[in-house]
Parts: sequence; structure tokens; C-alpha cells
Amino acid sequence: MKKVGRILKQALRARGFDLVRHRELPELLAHHHVDIVLDIGANDGGYATELREAGWRGPLVSFEPQPAAFGRLKERFIGDAFWSGHQIGLGSVDETLNMNVHHMDVLSSFLEKIEESESASQIEVEVKRMDGILDNILGHHRRPFVKIDTQGFELQVIKGFGAMTDRVVGWQLEMSVEPLYQNQVKIEEVIALMRSLGFSLWKIIPGLRDPKTLQSFEFDGVFFKST
Repeated sequence: MKKVGRILKQALRARGFDLVRHRELPELLAHHHVDIVLDIGANDGGYATELREAGWRGPLVSFEPQPAAFGRLKERFIGDAFWSGHQIGLGSVDETLNMNVHHMDVLSSFLEKIEESESASQIEVEVKRMDGILDNILGHHRRPFVKIDTQGFELQVIKGFGAMTDRVVGWQLEMSVEPLYQNQVKIEEVIALMRSLGFSLWKIIPGLRDPKTLQSFEFDGVFFKST
């Protein structure tokens, strides 16, 4: 895992980004009695793997629409009895969408990049609203924590929860200071939306930054239900 992390960081640096690593937060999940984690925009399972390494032993459900990335993801979860995956995208409408797949597929998105240095291929992927499948996903679990890292598509995923956002205990959302994708909302809008839904910001985790200027482009925001 450490070798994979170094390779990813080097590849991002070659494209003008720096990835600031962070420790996962299983202690916060325990504090809020989370009993299942939904990993949306899982790519090849890096987030879930780090969560496992940090001590989370509860159920994990990953979602990744890209066939190649999902293949790598499946190699990771297939040996874990409490980790499963679904090869679908999530959004605000049940539909089929074109996804822009980049050479570094962790940067792939339903949105187009603002500054495109290389051509992206397109694939059609199935997209579902979460409120139509959540009951089946959760089973007997009642306190889900939702991580969303969908390269600018986070708000559409949240809209797809509909009224079922009330059933979510907490969220970890990628938030952009300087948008990398067209029509990507900024960090202020994400925080305002979560407050309107009844969630408070508990923690900010550094994400992508420019290795030359050290300017941050993204943070992860960890939110839990307001008391």
C-alpha cells in the first residue's frame, strides 16, 4: 500500500499536484456509533484500504463505475468478508451518463476538466439514485457514514439520497477551493448545503495542493449530525 501511495503521489506531482496524506478517523466513527461505511467514488479501494489499516473493522460498501478501476477494487475486497463493491455510478437521476476517463483514472469524472492537458476517453456508465437502493445496501445496519469522492459530482450524489439524508450519521466530502472541473461547486457551497441538511463540520483534512506554491486546491470535510 505504501508503494502504491508513493507511485500515486509521484504521478500527481508530474501533473502539478501534491497529495497530502492523512490519517483515517475510525475513532470518530466509533464515537458516533457508525455501523457501516459507504465508499462512493472508490476507484481502486485506496480509501477503504487505509480505513482498514487505521483500525476500522466494520462493514464497507464501495461504489465505482469504471470497469478497470473496479477490477482493481474487486481484487482488494474479494478477500474481505465485510467489504463488498458495486460497479455503478451514483447521482441525482437514474440514467446512463458518459464518464470522462483520464489516463490517471483517479481523476476521472462525469464533469469536464477546466484545464485539460491530455485527451480523455469516454465510457457509458449506469447511474443510480441512492434512495432507490439504500435499504438493500444497508440491510440491518442503521448508522451509515458516507464518503464521497467523485471529482466534482458530490452534490448530485447527495441529491440522490433524497429524504434518506436523514438516515446518514456523517459524511466525508471532497471540497474544492479552486475548481478543477467545469460546474464544480466550491467549498463554501458544500459547507452551506451540509449545514442546511443538519450536519456540522467536525474536521478538515488537506487534499490536493500545488507542490510549487503549496496552494491547496481541495480539502476533505468530515461532517456529523448537529446536536
